[in-house]
Amino acid sequence: MVSPVVSTLTGAVAGVAVNALILPATHLTQSDAAVRRLARCTGMLLQDMGRGLAQGRSSNHASTWLERARHLEREVSEAREEVQKAAESLRWNVRAGARRHHMIPLHEGALEVLHTASYQVRGIARTLADNLDQDAHPDLRRGFAVRYAQALDLAGQVFMTYAGIGAAGSARTDDRRQLRTLIERVSSWHARTTDLIGHGALGKLDAWHVYGSLVADMERLLTDLDHTKPARAAGPAT
Repeated sequence: MVSPVVSTLTGAVAGVAVNALILPATHLTQSDAAVRRLARCTGMLLQDMGRGLAQGRSSNHASTWLERARHLEREVSEAREEVQKAAESLRWNVRAGARRHHMIPLHEGALEVLHTASYQVRGIARTLADNLDQDAHPDLRRGFAVRYAQALDLAGQVFMTYAGIGAAGSARTDDRRQLRTLIERVSSWHARTTDLIGHGALGKLDAWHVYGSLVADMERLLTDLDHTKPARAAGPAT
């Protein structure tokens, strides 16, 4: 019995030593890719909604947008699993440097921002699916729709840029500046549109529950996006 026991213990010690000191298994690449994929899916959906709204597409398209928005929750779950797996892979990894350990909080922070934003995206898709074909709100196909489509496209660009930069914060300074510029453009749109709606310039005020819902979701989305700050001298962008 001694020989098998000694062999088993020797193999276990050798395996742990190789895994920890020579070839440590990490999952940072998968974690980063999952967060990027979530940001990309969100950005593509927002841009598709913007194009469809500008082109006056029917509620059939809006129903598809809503299904895609609901699918974001699955993307969030998959990304969370990858981030947790990456964190576990570094827990006992003695060869993982401080920079690698620093990437896990970045991934986790990016994931939470994207997860919260997904609720607002789903709210926008829900409102469009419920009201796009109703004759009671014709401005959803005219004046208001054109302006809101612009905001959706800009917001989509924010997420696509964020996906390109990645959660690891390895982007160039001009990339981070572009991200900040896009967020500021959506913020400016929100301020102008809110003022126009208040003056009744974009449609009948009796449709405030529709316009208000869409603009409120965009405002909350901006709040979520504004957690993405440009990088400072102390470290990479979060």
